[in-house]
Amino acid sequence: GVTAVSQQVEMHKSTVSRLLATLEGVGAVARLPESNLFRIGPSLLSLISQVPFHQQLIALASPFLHQLTAQIGEDSGLCVPDGDQVLQIDQVRGQQQIQVRNWIGERYPLHSSVAGKLFLAFFAEERRERYLRERPLIRYASQTYTDPDQLRPHLLAIRQHGYSWVLDEFADGLAGLAVPIFDSNNQIVAAVTIYGPSFRFPGDNRAAVLSLALDAGRKMTDLLRQSNR
Repeated sequence: GVTAVSQQVEMHKSTVSRLLATLEGVGAVARLPESNLFRIGPSLLSLISQVPFHQQLIALASPFLHQLTAQIGEDSGLCVPDGDQVLQIDQVRGQQQIQVRNWIGERYPLHSSVAGKLFLAFFAEERRERYLRERPLIRYASQTYTDPDQLRPHLLAIRQHGYSWVLDEFADGLAGLAVPIFDSNNQIVAAVTIYGPSFRFPGDNRAAVLSLALDAGRKMTDLLRQSNR
């Protein structure tokens, strides 16, 4: 919002408010509904399409990640498939005293991470089966799926529901949620993640957290499709 921007650029709120109003008027930024946050506007989307894809995703997703973290209080992240792994390309930290670590730039296995299982679920069957056939399903935590025959129906359920939850699968004590971002060909290209210690997340807010995340994922999908027209 205006306050956060004024603090970051060290300018008075009234000045920042006028600048944002000007940028909004020319379509450079757009105000998110029902909030004081801003996102990239339509006049910049065509320019974004010329930026390398990961940078494009980060730019599109950043305001939504900040909003999710502000609403939920836990870290949010942005992940992309990278061969037979998951690559984390962005992360917004929450303000809790006990936090997960910073994972930007790190890679995780598909079968045990929350974004990885989402990618596996939405991959074409041939790609998914190749992974399950050729890659060892190494145990990373107490609830990691290590048997392809048990993982397959779980992935089918993820695809049907349109989201993925994990608990004690990538690391004991870690819980996470992932929702998809699709391109104009309806192919999954990224995942929005929210995660935190399982003693706190999602707690009694599971339904609300899921609703907020799915809404953000749909909006990011729409923006990405607009930018690539």
